[in-house]
Amino acid sequence: MLEPGVEDLRIVRVPKKGDELGARLAHALARSGWRAGATVLKDAESGSVFDADLAGTGVVIKTMRMTTAKERFRAGLGLTRLGRQWSGAELLEKIGVRTARPLALCRGFNDEGDIVETLILERIEGKSLLEHLRDRDLSDSEVRALTESMAVDLESMWVRAFNRDHKPSNLIVERTAEGVRAAVVDTVGVRRLRGLSSGSNAKLARMLASLYIEAVGVGHPPTTREAYRLVCRVCDAPTPKGKRKPGWSRERSFGFARTMWALVTDIVRGHEDPTPKDSPFPDRHP
Repeated sequence: MLEPGVEDLRIVRVPKKGDELGARLAHALARSGWRAGATVLKDAESGSVFDADLAGTGVVIKTMRMTTAKERFRAGLGLTRLGRQWSGAELLEKIGVRTARPLALCRGFNDEGDIVETLILERIEGKSLLEHLRDRDLSDSEVRALTESMAVDLESMWVRAFNRDHKPSNLIVERTAEGVRAAVVDTVGVRRLRGLSSGSNAKLARMLASLYIEAVGVGHPPTTREAYRLVCRVCDAPTPKGKRKPGWSRERSFGFARTMWALVTDIVRGHEDPTPKDSPFPDRHP
């Protein structure tokens, strides 16, 4: 298990200059008291993920070991894995997609002398979409509301952002006063798109296919009807301001949906064994 490196701990990044919450959380990280009540969500050789309370704030803590010169060089450019997660979250937030907000990025040495980078994120309460697919514990009205919110998010991303890892295990279903919605909690694979191009439809299809492929790999796929409904809603989704895509008739939207469904099914059929190497379900333990 890779715990945060707190020796010579340095705050690398906070949401904005002088951010008091980020600094307070980083200082709380340097104290060992938080670990007693923390839950381990994931443990891998390269890093770990914890759910914890820091300075009275519920957070998720992600750690990554930096052992090579290449990793340290990339750190100086803000291109480490956790640095990319921060940038991806900022991009999604800018275009109106709900995501786990980064609160502080730190680096320090652990007891073995390794440099450990630590990202502190906002905790979003709820289970992953993959867990809900496994448990089938959402009502029909919640499934419809979730489909609508996911469609609006994907439509917002269509020509502005691409998430190469848009999997159901990386989406948390959050309950709010307005209903249920999905929040993207792993934004490492988010990249900026430069407007509508010949490849933007293919990238949208890949995100839709990723939602299906991982679920198939663990034996809990959505029904064909659920999957097709999402594709149709993306292709006919209102913009965040509630308007249909400029110049699009309903007939054109349905035609686009059929084209998009064909692209998605081709990607799914052409995918190799979808069984994940590691379990995508949280491994919660002290």
